[in-house]
Amino acid sequence: NYFKIHTIKKQIILAFSLRSENRHINRFRNKELGKSKCWSNYSINREGVVYKHFDEKYFSNFIGDDAIDDQSISIVIENMGMLKYNPDNDSYSNWLNEVCDSEYVGIRSLGGFWEIIPDDQFNSIVSLCKYICDEFNIPKNCVEFQQYHKDIINFKGIVFRSNYYDYYSDINPFFDIKRFNLLLSE
Repeated sequence: NYFKIHTIKKQIILAFSLRSENRHINRFRNKELGKSKCWSNYSINREGVVYKHFDEKYFSNFIGDDAIDDQSISIVIENMGMLKYNPDNDSYSNWLNEVCDSEYVGIRSLGGFWEIIPDDQFNSIVSLCKYICDEFNIPKNCVEFQQYHKDIINFKGIVFRSNYYDYYSDINPFFDIKRFNLLLSE
């Protein structure tokens, strides 16, 4: 479910699944009766296992704008994002009311609870980004902010989905951008 058109890549876009386990894959499979072209190139689960969904030289409608999608490689990171506390059962859940294992809950800025990013997963993100950057001659640098920026399409390197749209909250405050950039340069 992608476009078999070779394009030159300038960016890697990181996004969160905002769902538990690999339920975002089921969403991709069922959206538009399985014909959706909104797939990411890769997914990385909590344990750091990398799944390749289609060849990076091609593209899909992951962001929904051809000018962005055809120049980018997308990676969805399994993470539930911002969580709400449920005092009735002393649990934390995402926007779909999926309960997050308490070992993955952290308190961070923005006055909320967030799912943490385990070390194995973080290391897999770094390794995959290094590989893609080397293969596609993408600069090994990541923007140092997670908010919308109108000229982000011109950035060459690694960006977040939230840099394109202000209604996305990925990547969460537990993603250490400075450490990520440091590890990319090693």
